Amino acid sequence: MSTINDTPPQTHSGPPGAGTMQRKTPHVLVIEDNPDNMKLFEWLLEDLEYDFTGCVTGEEGLEWLASNKPDLLLLDISLPGIDGKEVAKRLRAQKSFELLPIIAVTAHAITSESDEIMVSGVSTLVTKPIDEEHLMEVIKSFLEGDHESKNGETS
Repeated sequence: MSTINDTPPQTHSGPPGAGTMQRKTPHVLVIEDNPDNMKLFEWLLEDLEYDFTGCVTGEEGLEWLASNKPDLLLLDISLPGIDGKEVAKRLRAQKSFELLPIIAVTAHAITSESDEIMVSGVSTLVTKPIDEEHLMEVIKSFLEGDHESKNGETS
C-alpha cells in the first residue's frame, strides 16, 4: 500500500485492558489524507477507547477493507485519487458492507453537494471544521446502538 510517507496503514489499539471486557472493542477505519485531521481523529478515538486503523487514500482504504471489516468508517470526501464518494459507492455495492456505518467528513457544506455525498451511500455527514464533541456523539450513536437510521447531514 502506498501512503503519503510510503508507510503502511497505522493500526492503533485502545488503552491497556481495553477490549478485555465481555464486549468487543469497536474498530474504526479512518480514511483521511490530511495529517492534522488524522491526528485529531486518532485522539478522539483514543478518548473513546476504540481501536482504529488510518489510511490516507481511498485506494489504500479499499485495499485494507478487502481483508478486514471495521465496525465504522470515518471517510474524508476530498481524497487524492479515488474520492470518498466513490469509496462509499464501491463499498455499498458489496453485500458485506451494505450495513457498515459510514460517517462522511467534509468541508463541502453546500446543499447540492451534501445531497450528492448522501446519495453515494454514506450513513451521515459531518461538516468541517469538526465539532469534536458532536463527532464523538455521532460515532458513539452508531457503535453503541443509539443511532436511528436518519441518513442526514449533521454539523
